[in-house]
Amino acid sequence: MLKELDISDFKDAKEGLSKIKEWQDSQKTEQEKQIEQLNELKINQETLTDENSVLKAQISAMKAGVNADYVTDVVTLAKTMVSDDVDMEAAISKVVEKYPHFAQVEVEKEEMPKPKFSTGQHNKQTTTEAEAWAAAFK
Repeated sequence: MLKELDISDFKDAKEGLSKIKEWQDSQKTEQEKQIEQLNELKINQETLTDENSVLKAQISAMKAGVNADYVTDVVTLAKTMVSDDVDMEAAISKVVEKYPHFAQVEVEKEEMPKPKFSTGQHNKQTTTEAEAWAAAFK
């Protein structure tokens, strides 16, 4: 296909395409360039707004007592419940109410008795029969 266009190799084709693009950019009016820049800024702003709302929702979920491992799951479920009447915080509380295993549960640790350590020999001395009778009548 390159031979049909009188282009000797792929590098020349790339250079030609870049020159065409530069020429097209130079032919654009200032207004068209500003419109393109405005569109890019709108897209960036939408992206930042979405990220901001997700982060706020995650903070709300953490404040509601959601376990850190389940924050994104709770936010995803809560997004489906958000409407004009229900805000994100209310939706998160509904999700936690419906699925209580997402909430952090403090596990109370049972106090184990502390081990007792002794020093010395652990050999039991055998008592004689006479010592046993004497200990019994004391």
